[in-house]
Amino acid sequence: PPTTSSFNPISSMIIGIAFLSLIPMTIALKIAKGKYDILSAPRKERYILYVTTLANYLIATLIFWYFDFNSMFLISLAYVTVGIVLAVINIFWKISAHPAGITGPVTAFVLFYGVNVIPLYSLFLLPLLSLLFLLLLQ
Repeated sequence: PPTTSSFNPISSMIIGIAFLSLIPMTIALKIAKGKYDILSAPRKERYILYVTTLANYLIATLIFWYFDFNSMFLISLAYVTVGIVLAVINIFWKISAHPAGITGPVTAFVLFYGVNVIPLYSLFLLPLLSLLFLLLLQ
């Protein structure tokens, strides 16, 4: 990989949002549409959702590793690790990944940028999550 990061913060944000959030959510909605409510998918059918989501997390991890963007590499690696743990737990019990999906990014932003980003992050995250939740309910 290159020795210096060729990603600026905007590029990393776009790639992170795409591969860690929007693409997995879009795929999950497409898979679940017409079959079942994504929030109450049968445990044995959730593996498809976990596999597609983990694939996107892994792509993000590899992109950030290749371009030596360490902070985003660590965040996406954490997503992969937590996703694998949740997928394994899901084999035996039905578990919700939503709390991990919310607390992970908030914790990472606070660790990297300090508590000053919490209001700014909340202004972006809360409306987006509310919109996605409303779309899921339809």
